[in-house]
Amino acid sequence: MRKTFGKIVDGAADDIHNGMYQRPSPSPPSRSRPYNISLLNPRNSGATMGTQEKLATITEVAEHLNCSTRTVRRCVDRGDLICVRLTGRSLRFRWEDVHAFVASSIDQSQNDAQALDAFIHNYTEGGGL
Repeated sequence: MRKTFGKIVDGAADDIHNGMYQRPSPSPPSRSRPYNISLLNPRNSGATMGTQEKLATITEVAEHLNCSTRTVRRCVDRGDLICVRLTGRSLRFRWEDVHAFVASSIDQSQNDAQALDAFIHNYTEGGGL
């Protein structure tokens, strides 16, 4: 039976099986396009970037840093990692900023290690606190 303007008509199931009714073809898969991020870069004192580049999602950054997405959000909340905020909780990252974050983390770790070495040296040489 076929339903036409609220009325049931015989033969609707036969039409479907015979191929008279076809589902619309699926749309082609979307390709990821680079986001236009001609936004102000906070480190360039107001200069615009004006370039198009592929921005990373929070999941991509977390996989790259081998950490959880929650850890990435904490770094953003602390201001350690620069991001572009889209609607809602969506964040996008420039790879340049991610690499700068990693480099600054390595520098900070080396500074902490040097400070610890100096403390241990002073402690052992000076006989304690």
